[in-house]
Amino acid sequence: YFASAIREVKDNGYAEFSFPDNNIPVTLTLKNTSPSHLLLSIGEKKVYLPFREFAHKMLEAALLFYETLLSLPSGNHNWFLQDRAELQELKEELSPC
Repeated sequence: YFASAIREVKDNGYAEFSFPDNNIPVTLTLKNTSPSHLLLSIGEKKVYLPFREFAHKMLEAALLFYETLLSLPSGNHNWFLQDRAELQELKEELSPC
């Protein structure tokens, strides 16, 4: 959820989703006055975070998750590989120059 939302925020400045098991709304909004700052809202709770740092840490965690999945014996890893490649690409796009 968060990885898709990070891409959407990067492209559009805003993303919204709910976790399917609890229906609590999650929104991510870049501030108009300072696009380097992200407003993360989960239900009624809100916090401002540095966008690139937040995105970098979330994508690192997602990539670690996929690395763990890929290390497990199973049949077809192709969809894991595609998702991991997309996450890595997004992480590189958001890395400081």
